[in-house]
Amino acid sequence: MWALPALVTEWENDGMIEVTPEAMGVYLDRNGQSRLVFLSDGRVTCRDLTQGSEVFELPVSEISDMLLIPQIGALVTTSETALQVWDIDDGSLVNHVRTVPISGLCSFLVDGKQWLATAGDSLIIWDLETLSEVHRIPNPHDGYVFQIVEYRTRDGLPRCASSGSDATVRLWDPITGSVADPLTRNIDEATHLASWQSPTDGSLLVTAQGSLASIGTAVLTVWDPDTGQPVATHQLSDGWYSDVTSFTDADRRCRIIAGIEESCGEFLDISIVDQELTVRTAAPSVGAANTVALWPQPDSDLRVITAGALGPGPAVVSVVRL
Repeated sequence: MWALPALVTEWENDGMIEVTPEAMGVYLDRNGQSRLVFLSDGRVTCRDLTQGSEVFELPVSEISDMLLIPQIGALVTTSETALQVWDIDDGSLVNHVRTVPISGLCSFLVDGKQWLATAGDSLIIWDLETLSEVHRIPNPHDGYVFQIVEYRTRDGLPRCASSGSDATVRLWDPITGSVADPLTRNIDEATHLASWQSPTDGSLLVTAQGSLASIGTAVLTVWDPDTGQPVATHQLSDGWYSDVTSFTDADRRCRIIAGIEESCGEFLDISIVDQELTVRTAAPSVGAANTVALWPQPDSDLRVITAGALGPGPAVVSVVRL
């Protein structure tokens, strides 16, 4: 494999993950050590990012989704029958509740309290501290929910966006349950979602098509959720999006990292300036970028964790400095 001259691959570990992760997250433990937690083949494992050594593996299997909430030291997992909260320092179980199958989850603050939104037959809002149900909202999608993200309006109010198999992205109020008109209705499914909070003015939403039907036409769209209008788009010439995340760069701009399926390991590094997208293609030196996560470093360049396999064999984890 190859890497662009502007990128430096700092660390990689062949064979660390047998199956490409469906989700990854990076955090600092109570001792300031960088940790990578990932969901792969129904199990969640935490590794030391510097050495690659295992810190813990959760003692349950058949996990369907996970959500890392580092600001409160929690990791939330879902399965066919349970919603569980774990301590991210040692992997110990903090709380759990039996529930119906869940297909998406996100967290947000309401009056200083951490709430959780999950999607199944209906949308359920939970008090994360007690893991008690606050209320239910009818599923706004005609079908399966792929993903949920939280964002803030220009007035600072919490809102959620969800993508579904009905090819819509729905915006809804997790407190009142009211649902706005869909952002989009496409032939292909906007499988992947990300949100970005502006330091000064509201939020942006990012949708990326990940359906097999999107090969050759997969589109990433940036939206203003307050107006419901698209801000900018980027269309792939081949392949489809496999993951997407966003962050604020040193210039206080929105930056998007998007993994690509069916590529030679590349991912996209996208900047938004004056509603225009600047797109740069990057790649780890080995493996693929099917799943991506951010590894912020104090007083240093941002790093991107990529995971994936090119062809048969275990997934490869790499670190790329932007």
